[in-house]
Amino acid sequence: MKRDRVRVVDTCGGLNIPSQASEPYAVGWSEKAHEWQWSDLMKQKFSLTALLIGTLALAGCAGFDATSGGDTANEPLENTYWKLVTVGERQAVAIDEAREAHLVLHAEDARLAGSTGCNRMMGEYERDGDRLRFDRVATTRMACPGEVMELEREFLDALSEIASWQVEGENLTLLDDEGEARARFEAVHLY
Repeated sequence: MKRDRVRVVDTCGGLNIPSQASEPYAVGWSEKAHEWQWSDLMKQKFSLTALLIGTLALAGCAGFDATSGGDTANEPLENTYWKLVTVGERQAVAIDEAREAHLVLHAEDARLAGSTGCNRMMGEYERDGDRLRFDRVATTRMACPGEVMELEREFLDALSEIASWQVEGENLTLLDDEGEARARFEAVHLY
């Protein structure tokens, strides 16, 4: 006995659902009842959906490691929060009551903003390619513990001698006229 096959396209997954089938091995077809077994179809759709969701979840949890695929992109010099790591050979120190030493170069108005680790810092900068110069740098005048004040003095002295910059990945190095590293920073992503 020949049965006609009617094709219905399910809009949730694109499966072709035969309402009648001539092949005895058609998925979900019951020879006894001659009717489509919806429970079998739902099991298939659920299994396919679960597999797809599981694959996407695992891919999302694995993340993306930019270093494994080759070169990493360099952070932009401007409009990036640069946390001070070292000034000369001195490691940056932070105290609980103050912000960490950092700087941000605001491109829209060539403005420097940041903190010395003790006082707020502001000023201007000029950039021409890899050349960089700071001008009219000023700070607030709060007193801080001795080690932090020494770091502040060295940080401000270094900024007055900067001639160029170099970014490699998430690391910024400010260099003097001799090409010596005066200060090193790392990019911090605030959100």
